[in-house]
Amino acid sequence: MLKATCPSCLLDVAVSVGNGRPNIGQHVLCPDCRADLTIIWLYPITLGLSKSNDSDQAVASDEGMLIHDNL
Repeated sequence: MLKATCPSCLLDVAVSVGNGRPNIGQHVLCPDCRADLTIIWLYPITLGLSKSNDSDQAVASDEGMLIHDNL
């Protein structure tokens, strides 16, 4: 079993390789922080946050308005 570090919580995450080897773009879910991760490098295996986790994503505020995290 291959392992890589979650960039969000720094946990070592097991990367399953059903076809015998990992692929760039393969999605992995962190079991600790539940971050949606993507393999971005193979040697060594490096994980990055998937596009759905980007910090400039719009989020709802308490008032129901949309705000951006990066403002």
